[in-house]
Amino acid sequence: MEDADGHELARIKGNVVHHTYDVVAPDKTVTARVHLNWATVQDEYCIEMIRQDFDPLLVLGYAIAMDHVEHPERSRMASGLNTVAKLLGR
Repeated sequence: MEDADGHELARIKGNVVHHTYDVVAPDKTVTARVHLNWATVQDEYCIEMIRQDFDPLLVLGYAIAMDHVEHPERSRMASGLNTVAKLLGR
């Protein structure tokens, strides 16, 4: 992940194909953990923010983008809104 100026914000470490990965800052600290909850009918992701100073929307956006790369047939708008609604508790 990079900012608009091209500075690295974080790297992904883990298994992106199995949707189990950490978001690691340039100083090598884990900022967030993402994993797919396999016990549900539809894909549901667990995003655990480790460092509260890192923007959770960046992690959420990355998880949604990776899901859409793997499943391009899904409705991008419906999936993204459903994820945000769950995050907001609605």
